[in-house]
Amino acid sequence: MTVREDVTKVVKDFHQAQKYMGLCCISPIVAAKVLGKNSGGPGVKLTLGSKGSEENWPYQGSIEAASSFGNDMVEAEINELVHDFTNKIITAPAYMKGTASPSEIYSNVKSMVDEVA
Repeated sequence: MTVREDVTKVVKDFHQAQKYMGLCCISPIVAAKVLGKNSGGPGVKLTLGSKGSEENWPYQGSIEAASSFGNDMVEAEINELVHDFTNKIITAPAYMKGTASPSEIYSNVKSMVDEVA
């Protein structure tokens, strides 16, 4: 996996400036790659959902990928957030749960935005 240089710069700049980042759905994989220990970063605590049933969590392979970059992956349900206080990153599963309703996704993303704010 590669991340575009301009996106890498933004993630690193936010991290170095100690600004909060809110990431949902698949986007935490970008922070996992850029800030992972295997990329020279500190390693971060994130969620990309859960390793539950394939029907409920069809993208669970992303958890192993992010972990392989040198990060602490936390399984989370659609109503949960993961807050990495050290690195100031808040992540939400959102659409990673394939069976989530639009209202569940809205609520999860809103919780993430509220937490960042």
